[in-house]
Amino acid sequence: MPRDWRDERIGELEAKLERALKRIEQLEEQLGSSSRNSSKPPSSDPPTVTREPKTPTGRKPGGQPGHKRHQRELLPADKARSITECKPKHCGHCRRRLRGDDPRPARHQVWELPKIEPLVDEYRLHALTCPHCGEQTRGQLPEGVPTGAFGPTVIAVITLLLGVYGQSRRDVAELMRDLFALPISVGGVVGCQRIGGAALARPHEQARAQVQRASVKNADETGWKMGDVYACLWVVVTTSATVFRIQSKRSRVAAKRLLGKVRGLLGTDRYSVYDYWPTSLRQFCWAHYPERAVIRGSQRFVGACLGVGAPGSG
Repeated sequence: MPRDWRDERIGELEAKLERALKRIEQLEEQLGSSSRNSSKPPSSDPPTVTREPKTPTGRKPGGQPGHKRHQRELLPADKARSITECKPKHCGHCRRRLRGDDPRPARHQVWELPKIEPLVDEYRLHALTCPHCGEQTRGQLPEGVPTGAFGPTVIAVITLLLGVYGQSRRDVAELMRDLFALPISVGGVVGCQRIGGAALARPHEQARAQVQRASVKNADETGWKMGDVYACLWVVVTTSATVFRIQSKRSRVAAKRLLGKVRGLLGTDRYSVYDYWPTSLRQFCWAHYPERAVIRGSQRFVGACLGVGAPGSG
């Protein structure tokens, strides 16, 4: 009986020791994490983190020999606003007069932006008085006409500038005035943002449900500053849909809100907020592993495919 008690006590202590060692390992990992070995942005690195200067390669800046050239394709001639034939009048050598046409002239295109002026549609709502009862009735807007001052294209551009390009509401108001000659207040920008957000709510939920059902998905998160407020930008990527979501916290609750219930394979880094996902259904990012661990992981993977053990795995 006393021996059974000692064995039970030893088991409890071993379990506590295992939990303590795991906790120490997590704390040491958090203490030593930086942008070089985790998903933290470089701006969060403490002063103790030093970056090694890049070793000069001796090559000239720009594209290297053999690099595939990327250039803007010329528009078809019928898409050009105007075509000006530039022919030399005299020979550059003997100065004699030149005539004729070049069957394959060099084409040079200059791109310009059109002059932008807002398109304003005016609707006059007449109020007419009935000659019999004296009641006044006002005309109604045609079906589909917005009741506000701004139409769908204005709302779409403002939503794009705020959501995708991360501009402030005040900057968006100034940009709309400067670039599009469209007078709008900061309050008007906020109103357009609400309409655009409401219009995108259903497609966003459909895309989020799709990535949650996906059999293979990858997730990550990074800091996202909105004015003076620090938030977090989350992303889930699948072969058919990609969902971004800005949340106030970088927590496990936020991860579950985006990923939903455990379903399918999930690729992530070592951040602990994803630890609720079973290890058997999780692919860790090898970029955050030491080189030796990556080699061992590769050997285990190949060994599992071949039905043999990895070298040194016992």
